[in-house]
Amino acid sequence: MIDFWDNQFNRPAEEAAAPLPAKADILMAKKSMIESKLFARLLDELGYTYESVSSIEALEEALRTGRYRLLLFDKELRGLSLEKLHGEIQSSSPETSLVMLVDPSKPEEPSDANYVHEIVRNVINKDLLRLVFEKFI
Repeated sequence: MIDFWDNQFNRPAEEAAAPLPAKADILMAKKSMIESKLFARLLDELGYTYESVSSIEALEEALRTGRYRLLLFDKELRGLSLEKLHGEIQSSSPETSLVMLVDPSKPEEPSDANYVHEIVRNVINKDLLRLVFEKFI
């Protein structure tokens, strides 16, 4: 039998293609520092590991350098392209679930559902968040 080796890691090619282990359960990208702190308290109470970013640049860097089981992000994050984000996740980390938080006062855009696993109204509700997280983590 011939083994094909990945020279960079000195592992069989099949193992080299395996996804990296998750850096944290959740990568949270919130536009508001206050909301980010409130969500962080809830995540702590629920026992999830997380990282938090507040800009599209920091989000892109975190996705380049780590793997997460769930990406929780604000639709209104400045500079966000939902289609681009979806494409990047699908190509680099397809095991990551996308949960988008939307402003409850704004009308829904039906096409958004094509790019995420779940859309949640941006309300800070521990029980609702726990149910969403349990679905994907």
